[in-house]
Amino acid sequence: MAKNEPPPKSRYNLPEAVSSALRPIFERLADKKLLQRCLRGQTQNANEALHSVIWSLAPKDKNASLFAVEAAVGEAVMRFNLGTHNASSSILRELQVEQTAKGSQRANEKDSHRTLNAERKRGSSAAFQAAAKRRQRGKPHPDYSPGAF
Repeated sequence: MAKNEPPPKSRYNLPEAVSSALRPIFERLADKKLLQRCLRGQTQNANEALHSVIWSLAPKDKNASLFAVEAAVGEAVMRFNLGTHNASSSILRELQVEQTAKGSQRANEKDSHRTLNAERKRGSSAAFQAAAKRRQRGKPHPDYSPGAF
């Protein structure tokens, strides 16, 4: 490049089809708005949260049958959408099994804990963003931004 010569061809180039398929994904992941949301570790999206529920029911490092994995996915989706108490009640009702008082209490505790954590994260995120806005108020916008194209 310094001698007006083209850079040497890399032997690790991706095939054009793969490169063209990955480019939109890379550009979306490098989007400034998305990167802003990743500040302070706020990177878990709904899919990742659902996956963590699935893996808690059917760990990746344990061998499981297709039926067990499908059951874990179904239960995880119900827990994720309805909450632990409603999901367990629905499953037990379908199996014609009575839910114990202790099981119901524990499911309610899990739902309350999940709700409190979500509210705490949302509150701290809002406070952090408000503080960042106050710090940025009055500062000139930089011409350079890391990762901006």
